[in-house]
Amino acid sequence: MNGGEADLQIGEPEVRHNGDVNISLRVQGSRHYRVFEWVMTLYHDSNQCSVQANKVYMAGNYSFKGRILPLPEK
Repeated sequence: MNGGEADLQIGEPEVRHNGDVNISLRVQGSRHYRVFEWVMTLYHDSNQCSVQANKVYMAGNYSFKGRILPLPEK
């Protein structure tokens, strides 16, 4: 992050009772204010997902929804 060192923590995928899967990621930079956290939810039986990004350095919080598409074969 910004030329420094950072620790990356990826949480174990958590399957909810309805089949959705939550995956979390946390990046801790070399200073306490350089933290980035996000949670991605993969919806069961769907190609849709949502992402919530928190504590984005100097930018605030974001959330968005989208679709996960397969990469084209080469």
